Amino acid sequence: MADGSGKLHAWRSLMPTLAANRRYLCVLLLGAAVGALALPAAKLAYRTAKAALTPRTDAIKPMDAAATLSDRAAIVRLSRLEKFDIAMLGDSLTVLAPWQDLTGCASLSNRGLLYGKVRDLLDDGEKIKAFSPKLVFVTIGINDLLGGATAGDVLSDIEKLVGKTAPGNRLVLTSVLPVARGIGPPGIGEEIRKVNEGLGKIRSVEYLDLHSHMADRDGYLRASLTTDGVHLRAAGYEIWRNAAAPLVKEACPARTAQ
Repeated sequence: MADGSGKLHAWRSLMPTLAANRRYLCVLLLGAAVGALALPAAKLAYRTAKAALTPRTDAIKPMDAAATLSDRAAIVRLSRLEKFDIAMLGDSLTVLAPWQDLTGCASLSNRGLLYGKVRDLLDDGEKIKAFSPKLVFVTIGINDLLGGATAGDVLSDIEKLVGKTAPGNRLVLTSVLPVARGIGPPGIGEEIRKVNEGLGKIRSVEYLDLHSHMADRDGYLRASLTTDGVHLRAAGYEIWRNAAAPLVKEACPARTAQ
């Protein structure tokens, strides 16, 4: 009898502990159930927030060369200038530089075109005469050569551009600049050399050599002057600016920084 009452007493003493553990177990099971239900919702919320904060690369389209050229031409037509002393015609090498700041000539119009090739300048070359510039710089041809055109193709188109631009204007053809090793189709360095040789022979225009100032001993664009093997760093534009400075000073003496 004593043994039975002792066992009963022991069970009774354990009941509060078992009850507490049971409540703890219930809380754990309930928490797990809630967590299992909440996890998908949390993942969905995370994915939604991430999608909202991440730029939609599928909605960002690469630049369309034809549309860019068309828009640039339309923007130029918005100009309220009636006259300027100097015009800069060319491609992205021209358009990317703040030429008024570089030269100190406020009466200068930058007519460069992103992706511009020689034929893209034909219309602008003829229209430029209406502004009676004293000096017109033309730096063009590298995009043609990068696209696979031959030196003969480029020179033929430049002669057409000269025919539309030169009469009545002082026209300066700038050499096609070198590109870095590995840029462009095979043999592009030789094609650039041929174009520059031909530019120096075109009558009724002047020729400004920049190539020799920017090329290394092998004829490639010096690494210190370029950002990507084609376009120029500030040091490259400094060379260009200094080479053109005497001509700029003649055309824009009152406005050119000394």
